[in-house]
Amino acid sequence: MFAALLVVVTIPCLGAPAPASGPLLRTVDLDRGEVQEVELADGTKAKVKLIDIEETRDELRSAIRQARVKVAVNGEEIVLIPPPTTCPRPSRACRSIVR
Repeated sequence: MFAALLVVVTIPCLGAPAPASGPLLRTVDLDRGEVQEVELADGTKAKVKLIDIEETRDELRSAIRQARVKVAVNGEEIVLIPPPTTCPRPSRACRSIVR
């Protein structure tokens, strides 16, 4: 089974404001177990690793009703639940959104 994840990593929570000239968001497309280093808007770097994806599907159409995505950002493991059920999840390094 092929699994991919699109994680949008926003600017650090506890850093200097990002310069106005560059994009504020970074996008990471990962397979399970894959790690990518992302340069954030303020110039700091974050390592993002996709650990696991759990999907809940309905029985009638097999539509995905909920997904739980486990990622590590700079070694800190967090579980992300895509909108509309939650807002961005902060970690020490950045805020993450799954789409």
